[in-house]
Amino acid sequence: MSIINLKEISKESLDLVLNPSNWLIDVGEFYKAVADIIIPRSDYSYSEECEKKSKTICQEISGISLVSGTDLSSSDVPEGSLAYYRVSGLVRADYPWDWYFSSKRMVKELLSAESNPNISAHFIHLSSGGGEAWYLDRLFETLMSLDKPVFAHVEKVCASAAYYIGCTAQKISVETPNCTIGSIGVMCQFTNMAGLFEKLGIKDVQLYADGSDLKNKKIMDALYNGNPDEFIKKELNPIRDQFVSAVRSARPALATMKDDHPAMRGEDYRAEEALQVGLVDSIETLEEALSHAYREGLAYLNTITTRQTALTFLPK
Repeated sequence: MSIINLKEISKESLDLVLNPSNWLIDVGEFYKAVADIIIPRSDYSYSEECEKKSKTICQEISGISLVSGTDLSSSDVPEGSLAYYRVSGLVRADYPWDWYFSSKRMVKELLSAESNPNISAHFIHLSSGGGEAWYLDRLFETLMSLDKPVFAHVEKVCASAAYYIGCTAQKISVETPNCTIGSIGVMCQFTNMAGLFEKLGIKDVQLYADGSDLKNKKIMDALYNGNPDEFIKKELNPIRDQFVSAVRSARPALATMKDDHPAMRGEDYRAEEALQVGLVDSIETLEEALSHAYREGLAYLNTITTRQTALTFLPK
């Protein structure tokens, strides 16, 4: 019998398994978190691997300067640089380590890049099946408020919460026809272990103070009483409506799409079909996507320069 060492379980995996409500995820992400608990990797080896990856993210590709993290506010970055954001793995609002994606951190980075005159555009590199719904509305609002152009490129998968982020780009490209895009919708998953506990002789006792009869009622009804309607209506549906509204406002091709269209009901698509539906704009390599973003970014900077020059000729 193997013994689970709680010290080796990542807090994120444990939190996802125990508190999975309000998620916009592929069920596979839930199972990955469970696997992380059952077969944990050592903190050292996993952290070391992630740190190496984070150090190789920003570099010069085809003569294009990519900048990320704390460098986004630096005045030393080359003029015309692209602000680079890697949305990879499980989307969460908070992560204590820089090499994991964080919605809150991305908001700060976007604002830093937007105020840096040497940065010409924002480039989002997506490879994620989704994640946490909370704070995505704030991230979406920030992305939609930017003046500098935003571009997104999908590698392998852009689903659910990741698409919530990527849909804000003025152009979404995908790496190959085998990429997966979509899963617009909201779901959550609970694990009812009452039957197992009963077989093991474990009794779950919950005591509520007088006047606390509605405390946890929606979750308990859904989890133990076979009545999930209130939880779905009050917790999941509002987030789904917000998600769909955001997608429609960000993507003109989806603005008039009906609610009963498969894309609005959580369907996911291979790249070529996603292109036809209007979820993405092109199939091209990362280098091609970066080159396009770089050219558009320079055009934006030239527009700003022209505007500032024109203002100097106006009478004061």
